[in-house]
Amino acid sequence: TMEKTRQVYAAHIERMFTLAGRKDAKAAAANAMALETAIAKVQQADVVRRDPRKVYHRVDRIGLEKKLAPTFPWGDYLAKLNIPKVTAITVNDPPYYTAVGRLLDTEKPAVLRDYLTWTVLRDSASALGSAWVAEAHTMSKELAGVKEIPPRWRRCVNRVDNDLGELLGQAYVK
Repeated sequence: TMEKTRQVYAAHIERMFTLAGRKDAKAAAANAMALETAIAKVQQADVVRRDPRKVYHRVDRIGLEKKLAPTFPWGDYLAKLNIPKVTAITVNDPPYYTAVGRLLDTEKPAVLRDYLTWTVLRDSASALGSAWVAEAHTMSKELAGVKEIPPRWRRCVNRVDNDLGELLGQAYVK
């Protein structure tokens, strides 16, 4: 059931914070889970995202900076992406950006820090030690029924493919 999956997920987040040495792992996990849930609630439904007319919204830069999420530092963000002079952007769901901007403005810094820490832990777990890999596997087991952790060589190949797939594939196309 969804409730069981949420409980497994919350416990998983707490264990990841514990592995990271956080003494307040339970509170940090609760913060991360609460913000992640709030973000999920403002996303478009899967059914809506299937309709191409409902996910194509061209927004000019001024509209992005003044209307969608005016407190988000778009100039800095776009500069870091090496597209500082972009004049228009396509967004899937304009209300999502407004809602996330509002969350960024209203959430306590500790909640934002815990959520961002969680995303780093989640995304880095497969590259860390065996305890991290084993803990990351608990969610694969719960969500996808993966029975065992793939051998290290397979995980390494998958990592290279994920990180360099397009670049690596170019050598074979030439």
